[in-house]
Amino acid sequence: MENIGEKIRTLRLQKKMNQKEFAQGICSNVTLSNIENNKQNPSMDILIKICDKLSISLQDLYDEEADTETKSYLKQSFSCLQWLCGMHRHKDAYLMITKEINEDQLLTVDFQKKYYYYLGITQVVYLRKTDEAIFNFSRVLNTENEDNLEKIEDILALNGLGVAYWHQNEMDKAGFYFDKSLKHMKKFETADLSEKKELAKISFNTAKHYSANKDYQKAVDLCREGIEVLIQIDSRYNLSALYFELGYNLFKLGDTVAGSKNYFIAKGLAFVDRNDHVIEAIDIELKKHQIVFDYIT
Repeated sequence: MENIGEKIRTLRLQKKMNQKEFAQGICSNVTLSNIENNKQNPSMDILIKICDKLSISLQDLYDEEADTETKSYLKQSFSCLQWLCGMHRHKDAYLMITKEINEDQLLTVDFQKKYYYYLGITQVVYLRKTDEAIFNFSRVLNTENEDNLEKIEDILALNGLGVAYWHQNEMDKAGFYFDKSLKHMKKFETADLSEKKELAKISFNTAKHYSANKDYQKAVDLCREGIEVLIQIDSRYNLSALYFELGYNLFKLGDTVAGSKNYFIAKGLAFVDRNDHVIEAIDIELKKHQIVFDYIT
């Protein structure tokens, strides 16, 4: 971003606008001066307003080579964060997002939304800081999409608000956001495999909510929907957790045969994926129901 200020100044002068005229509605004159002299990195909100006033895209402000390198790094980082959260390794995900991703690197609204979402979900699951998580989920929803189309992160943020309020034991609010995320999910169309994985995660999180409220059949239906999505795209992402949750709710409905079968599948998948979180949860249930799988240790 070392040339960003110089580019803004050059483009502003081409528009024949002084700093006071240009800064109006964007930021203070001092802030604009600092940005143009590379003494201050502009926030994403300011950058978007600057681009609007210059009638250019955000990407036009960046050197193409540096832009491509940064985008590649961010894509890899967010893919890793998705995997870590899918493996219930939210502590590692939190450390990664706070230590390895700088908010100033977020070149697009899409990256910004991903950042706020993963920061929020790790805050609620790992740190149990629900107020901070709610703030970051709200930032996702309050950041306007450049193309005015709903993003997967918008739906995940709605679901994340459900998770956060659930942890605060505010069940009415939690239910509102879980149901809202489901409604948006059903309207969301995507061919992106990474985004389809997240649809399965929404089904899983919401199934846990319904299970906690003793609506076990609804939880079963949601688990099966999530499993079907992952099977269709040939993905094991969070699949062991979905099978476990399915087995758990089938037991609650009194179907011990189907419940045992799904625990068996869940443990096998978790064993292959080395997902200790799911294995530990399954072992607790197996002991409670006195079920033994001698050949999966």
